[in-house]
Amino acid sequence: MKSLTTGGRLSGTRKALRAKSLQATGLKRKAFSLIEIMIVLAIIVMISGLVGFALLSRRDEATVQKAQIDIETLKNGLLDFNRRYGRYPTEDEGLSVLWNSSTVDPEIEDQWSATINDSMADDPWGNPWEYNPEGLRREGMYDLSSNGPDGEAETEDDIYAWDEDEEGMDGGGMAPPPPAG
Repeated sequence: MKSLTTGGRLSGTRKALRAKSLQATGLKRKAFSLIEIMIVLAIIVMISGLVGFALLSRRDEATVQKAQIDIETLKNGLLDFNRRYGRYPTEDEGLSVLWNSSTVDPEIEDQWSATINDSMADDPWGNPWEYNPEGLRREGMYDLSSNGPDGEAETEDDIYAWDEDEEGMDGGGMAPPPPAG
């Protein structure tokens, strides 16, 4: 019996016989090799990378869509302001007059009420909205835009209230933009 073991360990012949007997009886090993584990981990990492990339690109698209929805909300607030007071907010009043009375012209202070319930001072990227009541892009109307994700004006990712080719609103009974001041 001593010849088969060395210090309590099985000899090489004994291990070979045991492996053959396990194969003969149909029993399988109970562990994975290091290479098998590494392959499975590599596959998991690749799949995670693909899913992460897809989710991040969808997140960017969702942020752009949120900016477009916010611009529509601001446009509606500006139209409501125009209907109530016969003009658009001045440059001094800015967009904040739509939700906050602190910049409202003293002439309409008694009549003022919010046209938008929540503050929308910044676009989804944390940049202030670009508002020009004199309408440099659209003569006779205000300009409203976001500088987009890069925060820089006049770049491809800017989001405008009006399409470049859109005739937009022709005034339709609306008052002209306020005088510069």
